[in-house]
Amino acid sequence: MPPLPFDIIHTLVDFTFVVDLINFCSTCKALHHHLANDSLWKRLCASYGLRDFTHFGGLSPFTIYTKLVYRYGPILGLWANDHPFRGNVMEFRLFAGDEVEQGGIIGEVVSFGMHVDRDRTPPSYIRATKISFEPEHSEEEARPLNDTAEPDAHAEARVFCCDDPSMFTATRHSATLHVWAETTTRHHLQFYLKTVDLPDFPQPSTAWYDESPRLPHLPAQPDFQQDQSSIVKIYPAIRLPMIWTGPSDIPKPPAISIRCLRSQEECPCAALHVPSVPFESLDQRLPRYYPVKRAILPGVDPRSPDWSLQTMEGLWYGAYGFNGTELLHLTYESNDSGSVLVATKITGDVHIPRGWISWALQVLEEGSDDAQAFRDHWTQSLPADAARGDSASSSPARIMCGGGSLAAQGFVNVTSCAITGGVVNADELQIYWPHSFRTYRRYTGRDVGPMHS
Repeated sequence: MPPLPFDIIHTLVDFTFVVDLINFCSTCKALHHHLANDSLWKRLCASYGLRDFTHFGGLSPFTIYTKLVYRYGPILGLWANDHPFRGNVMEFRLFAGDEVEQGGIIGEVVSFGMHVDRDRTPPSYIRATKISFEPEHSEEEARPLNDTAEPDAHAEARVFCCDDPSMFTATRHSATLHVWAETTTRHHLQFYLKTVDLPDFPQPSTAWYDESPRLPHLPAQPDFQQDQSSIVKIYPAIRLPMIWTGPSDIPKPPAISIRCLRSQEECPCAALHVPSVPFESLDQRLPRYYPVKRAILPGVDPRSPDWSLQTMEGLWYGAYGFNGTELLHLTYESNDSGSVLVATKITGDVHIPRGWISWALQVLEEGSDDAQAFRDHWTQSLPADAARGDSASSSPARIMCGGGSLAAQGFVNVTSCAITGGVVNADELQIYWPHSFRTYRRYTGRDVGPMHS
């Protein structure tokens, strides 16, 4: 067989799976030498945004791609977990490394602070996980000084937790990343003589769920289908309310979880994946993370003729009083009653949990009696200092009306209340809930600058 030109190998990359290409090039010596050509693996890494290989411990682009980028690259982006009530969001991003730290994939929890007034708190990012070729610190210290083995010889990408999430260069310890198969388990909250069904997460055909291939190239494990309904019945009333799991008619898609190999008390990162709630729980499973669409869309000036409810779609974050700032996904829906903007909680609280609709609004036609009546109500309700010198807050470009979800702690006595919405600008929405104004802002991602300063 005559040697296959290398440009044909480059072309084959566009039409076949990388694993199949490697197997094909392993069939004979004439083809196998193509695997050592760095330009192929640099091109594949570049498709994930990695172009600098300086800070990967001297590893070849072939090793970096096949053992890190190909295997774990699909997880890059946002993920939301199903922890009861609050949920959680994590973002994975590729880090090329620098003089201080080796490159890899960084997993950071998107954290929203507590803010009791009408404003929302911008997100911060707390490192929880890293996937890299680095050894655990204890192994690094134990490495023989005369170890001259080729860096690629035994290189394997490993998952780590950070001992101190506030420090970029903190010591690390081993963790594992699991891929879970589909499950039909659902959370419930048990009160005395009353069971509250928490929302299935994710709901079928929910708009925020990313159906594109986002799972890492790891074997999926079956998720244990728990039915704790008989166990919770024997708990004394003084231990209630209690979170438990049972079967659901709605299947949940495959997901990922991160397990620290230390106990929860020893690992500070564990609390990042499992937010605290004022209820005990029988469910000891790891929270399942589901891929979130990167719905970071440019806004449109609400005074422009190009503005519509569709231009409001995407990820937003908003203030929920003492519950802090929460992440929502806004979706445009059209039905017999008209066009509606629906906000579904990706993260929630102990009153209205993740996965539930927080509010729905429809825009009022400017110049109509209804629009003017709601504008008058808006102006009368706005606190004197709320506009903060901004006329857009006191006279929003678009006025909307609709309903919002309220509940007592534990998702009990869920009701709907009348709310009024005002589109202040392309990226800001204010809503007047009963007795309080709340601000919502479009989530625009972040500019990832240098990791260390």
